Amino acid sequence: MTNYQLSITNYKLQIINYQLPITNYQLPITNYQLPITNYQLSITNYQLSIINHIYPFSI
Repeated sequence: MTNYQLSITNYKLQIINYQLPITNYQLPITNYQLPITNYQLSITNYQLSIINHIYPFSI
């Protein structure tokens, strides 16, 4: 590779190196939020089933 291509590659690698700690920081937060979302969805699903039971013919 030419010196120009190597400098571009080096620049791209520096950007990736900068982004990786940010991603590494965000992943535990996402991992923490996913069970909460899953729990909220199950509550919503439960509420909808109750509504469907009370009003089975409603649109």
